[in-house]
Amino acid sequence: ITTDYAITADYAITIDYAITADYAITIDYAITADYAITIDYAITASVLHDV
Repeated sequence: ITTDYAITADYAITIDYAITADYAITIDYAITADYAITIDYAITASVLHDV
């Protein structure tokens, strides 16, 4: 049994907003997540029955 699969997720969240009124609040931040999950495994079963 051989299973090879890869999960790759690349996404970026960017939020820029400003509140202005007699004072100014500026919040700029970015969340960037780049990760890859790679799983490669092989299951080999050899069973010998000598009856």
